[in-house]
Amino acid sequence: MDQNLIAQQVIEGLVFAGLISVIPLSVAMVVGILLAILQSATQIQEQTLTFLPKLIAVGFILLILIPYLGQELVEYTEGILNQIR
Repeated sequence: MDQNLIAQQVIEGLVFAGLISVIPLSVAMVVGILLAILQSATQIQEQTLTFLPKLIAVGFILLILIPYLGQELVEYTEGILNQIR
């Protein structure tokens, strides 16, 4: 394989990983902000309170997106394997 092709595949892999992870990270961020607002409004300063709702929200989103994310991952892997041949 050519070095340019390898560099291109590394860049595409990093972009793909970013695109796959942006939805669960966005959900975690939104839930965290909402919980921070709730905590500041009620003056509850318990740091461990935010972990469980974020975990549940991200887990729920991942369960919904597993078919889509799996399909995208399979297509990306097939593309790389076809280029290696």
